[in-house]
Amino acid sequence: LLHAAGRGRDLVKGLTDFARKDIPESRFLDLNEVVRKEAELLNRTTLQKVAVELVLQEDLPKVKGDESSISNALMNLCVNALDAMPSGGRLRLSTGIGVDGLLTLAVGDTGLGMTPEVMQRAMEPFFTTKPVGKGTGLGLALVYGVMKSHGGKVEIRSEPGQGTEILLSFPHPGADPDRKSTRLNSSHANIS
Repeated sequence: LLHAAGRGRDLVKGLTDFARKDIPESRFLDLNEVVRKEAELLNRTTLQKVAVELVLQEDLPKVKGDESSISNALMNLCVNALDAMPSGGRLRLSTGIGVDGLLTLAVGDTGLGMTPEVMQRAMEPFFTTKPVGKGTGLGLALVYGVMKSHGGKVEIRSEPGQGTEILLSFPHPGADPDRKSTRLNSSHANIS
C-alpha cells in the first residue's frame, strides 16, 4: 500500500513536472539501477504472462536527472508494452551507449505493434488506441515531456504484428552539450 501510494504521488508529480518542463530534483543516477528497480516490480506484477529480460551494459556513465521522473517514464512504457501483449510475450529492457554517444534505455516488446498512422500520433497528449476507461492517452506524452526536460530524445520503432521498441536517449556529462539542445526541436518526438 505504501509503495502504491508513493507511485500515485510520483504520477501526480510527473504531471506537474510535464506542465513545468523542468527537472525538479536533478542528481547523478545509475540508469541500470533505475531499470533493475522497475524490473523487480514488473516481475512481481506480470503474473508470469510476460518474461522480463534485462540486457544492461555495465559501467555506464551516470545520467543527470530526476529518478522518479525517469522511473515513471519507464513504467509507462512497460505498462503500454504489457497491454500490447494480452496473450503474453517478452519484455526486453536494455541500456547502452548509442553511436551518437548518448546513453540509451530501450523498452522492447513482442506485442501487436503499431501502424505508421498510430506512430505519428503516439506522443500526442490524450491520443490513445485503448478502449474507453482503459487508457488516458497521457503515458507517452509524459515520457516525451520527461525526455525533453532531460535534454534527451525518444524514438519509436514498430511494425504491426512485429512488436515495438521505444528508445530513450539521455545526454551524460561527457556528451556534447550542443547536441542535447537540438535533439527535440519540434512539438513531437523524433520517430523512426
